[in-house]
Amino acid sequence: FRLCSSDLKFSGLRKQYLPAINWFRLWQELSRIEGMEAMSRRKDAHLEEQDNAKQLQKRILSGLVVGVSGGGAILMGGWVFTVAVAAAAFIAAREYFELVKNVGNATGVTLPQHVSGVCSFLCALMPIWTLCCGHVDIPL
Repeated sequence: FRLCSSDLKFSGLRKQYLPAINWFRLWQELSRIEGMEAMSRRKDAHLEEQDNAKQLQKRILSGLVVGVSGGGAILMGGWVFTVAVAAAAFIAAREYFELVKNVGNATGVTLPQHVSGVCSFLCALMPIWTLCCGHVDIPL
């Protein structure tokens, strides 16, 4: 049994029993939404490209600063070089123990904070100790 709009004599009945779907308007609305989503994706891609460019600039600048600082420490030698190596060792040890802590939290194993602090301190102390006490008698 099929009911057509011409079968209903009153427009009130037609509105009540047959849902009036304007397929063209529905298609237009869906097209508009899809267009907005596509535009949003393009905008997100553009913002991502800008972020990547800014990150590349920061990395290049950081590399230059670290390279010039490291080169200066190497050329200065002595205590300047020793302090630079000690600082790098301390920072590297802290990063390593932070990584171990994050991985350990995922697996349920934890590392006491004082252990990582002592190990980081010892890593930073080794270059200083070597400069003070490590008299190398091998000529280069």
